[in-house]
Amino acid sequence: MTETSLPPGQGLDRHALVRSCDQALRRHGLVPEQALLAGTHVEVIPYAHPVPTLGRDEVLAQVVPWSRPGLFWDFRPHQPARA
Repeated sequence: MTETSLPPGQGLDRHALVRSCDQALRRHGLVPEQALLAGTHVEVIPYAHPVPTLGRDEVLAQVVPWSRPGLFWDFRPHQPARA
């Protein structure tokens, strides 16, 4: 499963998106080169939580100053709060 963000108003070529995501997953070793593509599903959501990208937290701190680490789903381990 992947998440891809699009700028507002940008057209979407679903077949090109699926092909691009599949190629990237294989290129980075997350899917074996020879594995068959089992299926696809593309769902366009007009508004969702920010996609976890490099520098996302710094941008969110400016755009949404009340946000805190872990408010949006995050794959990184968080350090426990210190008393």
